[in-house]
Amino acid sequence: RTATQSSISSGTATKVQFNTEAWDTDGNYDSSTNYRFTPTTAGKYFYSAGIQCYAGAGANNMQRMYLYIYKNGSKFSRSTIDLRNSLMYEGVPPISGAIEMNGSSDYLEVYIEAYVASGTANIDGNSTPSQNWFTCWKILGA
Repeated sequence: RTATQSSISSGTATKVQFNTEAWDTDGNYDSSTNYRFTPTTAGKYFYSAGIQCYAGAGANNMQRMYLYIYKNGSKFSRSTIDLRNSLMYEGVPPISGAIEMNGSSDYLEVYIEAYVASGTANIDGNSTPSQNWFTCWKILGA
């Protein structure tokens, strides 16, 4: 993210719009419209993502966060930070794993679902170095 993705409604799964790329040798990631990874080769893939999400209303307002990997528009994998009885300001829930993909019509997306005591949540896009990432690559020999 090169800018903050703001006003994420509490309790609503929201697609993370990764709008820049470091490497994309096969042109598999759409960083301008769908914000998704679509492989060009079938096989097993490793994925990893992390999002720096914070409460827009300030400290001691974030209750919990879920980070999802969606495959073909449905939840596939989830990571959780849950602090309902001890609120915080921000966190970076990481997620990683392996997935089988067919190479032409399968796709992966990253979603965040944040619960705040009041207001909305934001994805920080201005930190240096960034704590937001989404990676996916083919596992050779698998």
